Amino acid sequence: MVFSLHETYTRILRTDEQRREEEQMHTATQQEVTPQWLRPPEAERYSGLGRSTLTKLINAGEIKAAKVGKSVRVNRASIDSYMTRQVIGGDED
Repeated sequence: MVFSLHETYTRILRTDEQRREEEQMHTATQQEVTPQWLRPPEAERYSGLGRSTLTKLINAGEIKAAKVGKSVRVNRASIDSYMTRQVIGGDED
C-alpha cells in the first residue's frame, strides 16, 4: 500500500490531534475527588479526633457512619456539622 505525501501528512496530523484530544480528556478526568465517606483512619486525620472519641460519637449518633459488609465509612459532612456545633464563642468562620 503506497500513500501519497499528502495522505501521510494528513494521517500524522490526525494522529497528533487524536493524541492531544486524549491528553486533554485524561487531564480533565484527573481532577482531585473529595470523598463524602471516609475510612475511620481518614476520618481521624480529617477531624483531628482520636479513634475512641470518633467511635463514641458514632455510637451516640453525633456523627453518621455506614457499615457495608465489614467496612465502615464515616460521613465527612456529619464531621463538619459536629465540629461546627462544638464551636465555643467567636465567629464560626
